[in-house]
Formats: sequence, C-alpha cells, structure tokens
Amino acid sequence: MVRWKHSKGELMSETKHTRILLVDDDPDITESVACYLEDDFEIVGKAQNGKEGIDLHRTLSPDIVIMDIDMPVMGGIEATNIILDEDADAYVVVLSGCKDCKSIRAAMVAGAREYLFKPIEREDLLAVIHRLARQQKERRQLLGKTPKVPGAGVWSFSSAVGGVGQTTMILSIANELLSLGKSVIVADMNAVYGDAAFYLKVNPNESSLQAVLEGDNFTDAEELRRALVDHTSGLKLCVLPSDLITAVSLDGKALIEAVSSLTHLADYVLVDLPAGVPEKYVDLLDVSRFIFSVTDDTLGSLKNLGRHVQLLVKSEFPPVKVRPLYVGDSEAEQQLTAFNGILSKLGTEVSQIFPRDEKEADAAIVAGQAMTRYAPKSEYTQAVRDFLVPILEISPEEAGVKKSRSILERLFG
Repeated sequence: MVRWKHSKGELMSETKHTRILLVDDDPDITESVACYLEDDFEIVGKAQNGKEGIDLHRTLSPDIVIMDIDMPVMGGIEATNIILDEDADAYVVVLSGCKDCKSIRAAMVAGAREYLFKPIEREDLLAVIHRLARQQKERRQLLGKTPKVPGAGVWSFSSAVGGVGQTTMILSIANELLSLGKSVIVADMNAVYGDAAFYLKVNPNESSLQAVLEGDNFTDAEELRRALVDHTSGLKLCVLPSDLITAVSLDGKALIEAVSSLTHLADYVLVDLPAGVPEKYVDLLDVSRFIFSVTDDTLGSLKNLGRHVQLLVKSEFPPVKVRPLYVGDSEAEQQLTAFNGILSKLGTEVSQIFPRDEKEADAAIVAGQAMTRYAPKSEYTQAVRDFLVPILEISPEEAGVKKSRSILERLFG
C-alpha cells in the first residue's frame, strides 16, 4: 500500500487538482495506469486489494478511484459497495480483465460510474477520467458542496399497471427529502401522459429538454440545468416532450445518459417510469440505486406486481435493490400476508404501505403541491417518513416520524 501527500505546487494545472486512487493487485497494470494519468492528474495512492483501497479512501479522500474487479482479500465490487456506503459522492471506475456482463452489471449496481476492459487503451482511459473530473467539478460548483448521503443517486419507480398512485408517491417522497435539506430532481419519463408537471401546476421546458436529447450535449450539466423546471417548494422537474411523435422517436441511450447525468445536479434523482417499463428504459434500471415497484390494493394490480417483481429479479437485479411498495387498505392483513408470502420466494417483501387517501391527494393536486407538503400531519405523510428511515439510514426523529409504530409494525410487528 503506497501513499502520497497532496502536491501544493502553485503551477498545477486544473486537472491536477483531481486526485486519483489506484486499486489493482497487478503492479504492472497499476504502473501503466499511473503512467497514463500522471501528466494530467495527481496520483495520490495505490492499493493492492479492495480492503487496502477502502483504508486509503478513508484517509486520502480521493476524487476518483480506479478499481480492479478481481483481486485477492477483497474484490472491487465489494469494495465499491463499502466506499459508496461511506461516501455516496465517490466516483469509482472499475476495470475488468474479461468481458463478463454479470460482473460489470454488479459493479454498476454497486454504484460505479464507468467501466473499462483490459488491456486499457491510454486514450480511452484519459477520455473517461477527464469526463468524470469535469462532471465532478460541475456538480460541486452547482451544489456548492460535496454531498455524502447514504443511498444517493437514481431511484426508479415502476409499476405493472397505471393509476396506482405512483406520481403522488414520488412527489411526496421528493418533498420529504427536500425537508431534510437534500436537493432533488423528479424525472418524469412518461412521455405524453406524464402527470408530475400537471400535479405541481408548472409549465415544462419541453423545447429545452428536447434540444438536449436531440443534440450531443445530453451529459452537459449546464444544458441539463437549463432544461429543468423549478417548483416553489425547491423541487426541480425534468419532463419529456408531450408531443406523441417526438416522444416515440426519443433515443433511449441519450435519455438514459441524460437521466444519469442529472445526478451531478442533485443529491437524488427520482425517476417516474411508464407502466410496464418500456424496453428503451430498461437499461436505466441498471444505473438505479433502487427500483421501487408500486402497486395498489386491487387484485389485478397485486397479481401483476408479483409478475413485475419476478421479471425484475429474473433480469438479475438483486432482491435488495427491488423494493415493492403498496398503496391501499392498511387493514388488509390477510391479503398482505399472502402477498408477502409470494414475494418472499423472490427474496423480497413489501417495503412500505402507503394508505390510500384520494380526497387529500386530489386536494393536493388542486393546490399544486406534493401531498406531504399539503397534508404534513396525515397518515400518508407519516408512511413516507417511515419509508425514508431505512433507505437513508437515519433515525425516526430525523425523518420526523411520530413515536407511534408504523403500519407494517402494527400489522406484522
């Protein structure tokens, strides 16, 4: 394990301020990567396995970690998970000696920003690190800070069928994150039929977002910032064009790149996906920290949720990443017990119950507010706060949860 002190030379270039930690058990690879980068960046340390990499990350706080996947003692995927649990703003690039899609997917699920295959080409490596360094700088300038929030990143919400209260839920969760001092973007990916802007009574910047997606600048932080719509609560919206022809012709890859890049502008990006998750959005689930599958208390919706969750798990998304959420009658204990029995076979269960309150939900829409903002003392708001406690790894008191037990605790406690 090798460590360097941060250089204080007054003539350091702008990129030299980006500090790189190298983690690889092959000294030849480590030296080659260092040789490729040392003219443009500052190499602050080298580690030979994931455990050493974690220790150096804690002491050196590098800007970017370049991490091999296959190493003795501790591999790169486990190390990436631990680093991002401790520092959600960390940037990790993983290296792999074989083109194993499962390993790469696992690394991206863990939170890696990019991956490169060995043997590493100098031009490819420099392009990736320069781009990440630029994105990191833009993010810090826009936020004025370096967020360190457990679970930060992209949270995707999906459902097997429409009309289950998904948008109401997303806006409510976003509002509670705002109340905790976090910056939030809601990305409504339901072209034509998206409701987020309507619920909050704002006019979307359709032409700006369309220009971003149609050009080659869909990862440019400033272009994306101009495409966002501000709500009076502090929430920012990113919506797709409502024109059907334009929406159908959207490039899926550009869309996914744009949404992923939104993480440089906010602590959290909450993605409102169309029912059934159309094919062009599937890859977005790969870069999502969590996939929340939403259902309500109708029998058809419950049946479809089981199939929906099964499809997600069969797609090799780990069960811990797929979190079923339920909107409906909190007293339906028998129905929920049976449903959790089905989900347990898939390695998951209902994470949170959100009580149905259509009257308050409609009133919040009329007021142009998130439901938790409109009715902060409602049972629904308490359910949202209950939901955030384990996800954010905070205390109930921090989330504003009342001392009474949650709905799930009362039912199954």
